[in-house]
Amino acid sequence: MIQEHYVPQPNQYDRSVWAISSLYQEAQSKGGGIITACFPKRNSYRQPPHMVMPSNAQPFQLINTIPLPAANGIDTTVLSFTVPQGFDGVITSITHGYTGTGFVNGSGNLTWRIRVGLRWARDLGNVTVQLGTLETPYQIYRGGILLKDSQQVLYIVNHSTGSSLSGGRIWCAAFGWYYPTA
Repeated sequence: MIQEHYVPQPNQYDRSVWAISSLYQEAQSKGGGIITACFPKRNSYRQPPHMVMPSNAQPFQLINTIPLPAANGIDTTVLSFTVPQGFDGVITSITHGYTGTGFVNGSGNLTWRIRVGLRWARDLGNVTVQLGTLETPYQIYRGGILLKDSQQVLYIVNHSTGSSLSGGRIWCAAFGWYYPTA
């Protein structure tokens, strides 16, 4: 027989969810919410620190060059750095290129990539054209490439098998800032 006016009774799981929900609401009402409750010493900024450089930020400009690697299709690290402990950061602009002759943008002879931690940076995992110059770096929009405490960043080039390029150098550069998290 089907009951017409069935009203479920709360059980122990419902009461647990209600208790946790009231704790979250209390933390939110005291200002700062759960993030402040969990990380009380974490810096708070008036504007997003990855969009506007805070006064306590440390700017960086990292530049490196290497001779053109062998045409073997193997990724070669040109620039490598690690975010300092206790800091987050953002890469706001980059540049990479080749100083030799004969390179045609988009040909696939050279491919640049930026790896942040274990992932490729958005839209920068397979770039077959030169970007920017050292005088005018390529600006990264959408808030830049976000970096986390102790994360490793690799700027890589791949010289494809069968390429006719020889001589010259590869350069890569990254510009941005680190800001304290605590």
